[in-house]
This record gives sequence, structure tokens and C-alpha cells, in this order.
Amino acid sequence: SDTNHLMVESLLQQKGWEEGWATLLASAGNLVTISSRSFGVADKIKSGLGVAGPVIDNYANLLLNDPHLVFSYFPRSAVSPTYVAVLKNSQHASEARRFIRYLLSPEGQRILADANTGKYPVTQLAPDNPRAAQQAMLMNQPALNYRLILKRQRLVQRMFDTAISFRLAQLKDAWRALYSAEARLKRPLPEIRALLTSVPIDARRSEDEAWLAQFDNKSFAEQQMMEWQLWFLKNQRQAIAKLEELK
Repeated sequence: SDTNHLMVESLLQQKGWEEGWATLLASAGNLVTISSRSFGVADKIKSGLGVAGPVIDNYANLLLNDPHLVFSYFPRSAVSPTYVAVLKNSQHASEARRFIRYLLSPEGQRILADANTGKYPVTQLAPDNPRAAQQAMLMNQPALNYRLILKRQRLVQRMFDTAISFRLAQLKDAWRALYSAEARLKRPLPEIRALLTSVPIDARRSEDEAWLAQFDNKSFAEQQMMEWQLWFLKNQRQAIAKLEELK
């Protein structure tokens, strides 16, 4: 979903392309399932399908009346706004603009903040508001590079599916074998970890506008994904072979 995409991009922008993907791929070894919609993550945790999952605050906050659930922000959680706009060919453009002005007014923001949405207003909360400190912390975080997000959206989505979604079972098997070997040998195995946490596209290419524009071409995108699948398969086979040698 677009919401989860923003969480992935937040990690990639904060940690850098290579380290961000390494974190995602390492985490994939502990995944139980992948939700197609971000609002389904909190529901899956509540139903017992997992013990933790990445989810935005307003989805999680709606379920926090359950004493068994808790939500925590990552140390550098990025703010992602809820957008509102007037359609280009709107037949009621003046009314729409008036509504937007109301939403952005102090009264409109107060109503949104008081509503059961879990969202923060764009205006500063009063100091005595219990959410004021968290709002200030979130608003002081560096903004995401939305131009970069839009530019490489198709790349990131296809890479996530190829690297994680489509091969989750194999990933979990590989990480289980690695964890077992490291526990048995009582030492980390960085060379094998590197094979399981690398991606076939480097940071420079991930920001190359001319190359990224080619993902608008379905044939090009499908060809890239096939090449990535083979690349990941080769790396995983190498990792398993090295683990076998250590037995």
C-alpha cells in the first residue's frame, strides 16, 4: 500500500539505500505474513497472527483500547501528511476550496485532532494537551524527500515484491539456517549475511531519473524483475552452500 511504501522509503532515506534494504531483508526472516493493506497490520496483530508489525499511528491508535496492544514510534519516525485537493475539473471548485480552508483553519484542525482518527493537526497543540510533546517531536523530524519517493516509487515497490513478498518462504528458510549456524558456531557470519541482505541495484541507479523513467514501460519493468529474481536466487544458493560447508 502507499502507506507502507512511505514507511519503507522512510527507512531507505534515513539509513541509506543499501543499509535500508539490508535492514528490511534481515527483518524479513522474522515475518509471519505480509499484509496487502497497511490498515490490516494492526488487525492481524490483534488477532494473534503476529507479535509486532509496522503500522502508522492512526491505524494503531484506533485499537489501543485493547490492554494487550501497545504502539511505539520509531526513534526517527517521519511525518506523512494526509492530503486534500481540488480536482482539476471539479464542478464545485469554489466550495471545495472553502472546505479546504476550513479544514486548515484552527477550528477545523481542532475538530480533526479531537476526532477519533488518531491524526495530529498541522497546527500546534496546546502545551497541556497529552499529545503535544509527541506532536512536537514528530514535527521536528527531517521531512521526507517526496520528489525522490515519487521518482522511484515503481522501483521500490517492485524491488520489495521481488526481494521479499514473492520469496518470503525461501527467505525465512535461509535466515533460519543462518541463525542456527551462528548459534552453533557462536560467532557472526558476515559474508553469508551480506549475500542475504544485498540488492541488485545500487544507490546511484536508484536515483537515476532516466533509468527510473523506463519503469513506465511494462516490458522493461518485467525484464528487470526477472533479472532480480535470478540474482536473488543465485545469492541465496551461494549462502546455503556456504552454510553447508560449515556443518
